[in-house]
Amino acid sequence: MSLQEANSDDESFTPEIGLAMRVRDRRYHVLIVILLLIWGPPQGWADGNVGIGTTSPDTSALLELRSVRSGLLIPRMTTAQRDAIILPAKSLLIFNTTTNRFEYNDGTPAAPNWVPFLTGSGSFWSLQGIPRC
Repeated sequence: MSLQEANSDDESFTPEIGLAMRVRDRRYHVLIVILLLIWGPPQGWADGNVGIGTTSPDTSALLELRSVRSGLLIPRMTTAQRDAIILPAKSLLIFNTTTNRFEYNDGTPAAPNWVPFLTGSGSFWSLQGIPRC
């Protein structure tokens, strides 16, 4: 059943009024979009922070993860897969499954220099190159 048929008993209904209502509705939607563009996105989007497990990430953090049951899993790959990364960003962090250690790129994207991040020894972690007694 068309809108005109539904309102055929209404003497005030004409196809022109129906068209005017659709145009007015479209203008209303366009106005809402324009207002959203002027005022910007909600505050949570505008400040550049992302929170997983939280609705209020710390303002000094780009990404905040909160959980009491799970952790952050860094990408795991072999040395060959690591070396196949095209232009790895400086400070890119991976877990090398060949050497069984975390590594980061201390070089440039064009000339990467993969450095072990931490080495494990016994029940504690130490920075690479700093002897522990």
